[in-house]
Amino acid sequence: MILMSWGLAFFEYCLAVPANRIGAKTYSLAQLKTIQEVVTLVTFMIVAWVLFGVKPGLSQVLGFALIVAGAALVFKSPIG
Repeated sequence: MILMSWGLAFFEYCLAVPANRIGAKTYSLAQLKTIQEVVTLVTFMIVAWVLFGVKPGLSQVLGFALIVAGAALVFKSPIG
């Protein structure tokens, strides 16, 4: 399990570095970080549901919805 997790983390890192270099030409650093966090949360929710049978409750769904709303604000043009 430990080797599998490190292998997955290494694979993710190998994709993240070039993706950040390419993405920095189009997105701000805050937007790239926001994309990373949303992808991580969605992946976590899917893994928890599929592999562990833990369905998200109402509070988790609402919390994730607030995070998505915050992400939308990061991508919106500056306020004010």
